[in-house]
Amino acid sequence: MALVALTGFASGATAQDASPTIEYRQNAMRMVAGHQNAIEALLEGGVAPDSHIVPHARALMDLSIMMPDLFPAGSGGESTRSLDAIWGDPAGFTAAVATFRTAAEELLRAAESGDRERVRQGLGTLSAGCGACHQPFRRPAPGGPPPG
Repeated sequence: MALVALTGFASGATAQDASPTIEYRQNAMRMVAGHQNAIEALLEGGVAPDSHIVPHARALMDLSIMMPDLFPAGSGGESTRSLDAIWGDPAGFTAAVATFRTAAEELLRAAESGDRERVRQGLGTLSAGCGACHQPFRRPAPGGPPPG
């Protein structure tokens, strides 16, 4: 997995095209949140059949595979919440992304099993993986609390 995570640092984006890169990354992160929220709603019940959980989990898995490519060198700066630590500590960032990917793989397996409790646990693990990356590698939201 580390090799997969490192490939994102070598992609062709530069500082010149950082704005489209940042916009794309922000959209991908919104998709991560959206799929997580959708699974939570499905687990609450009554919104759609449980069969919808698997496609959302699969989308999270796909996004986890794309994650390293979302942070090419030169895509930091003031217009993003991404901290320079992403590029200053590539080993730490790669490890955090790998944790997210592993959690996404586990969530997908849980979803495919049909075991709602296992899905709930997998979603919790995935959310913790998000936080483990956000704390050292993301600025707090404007007006929000500082990272803990």
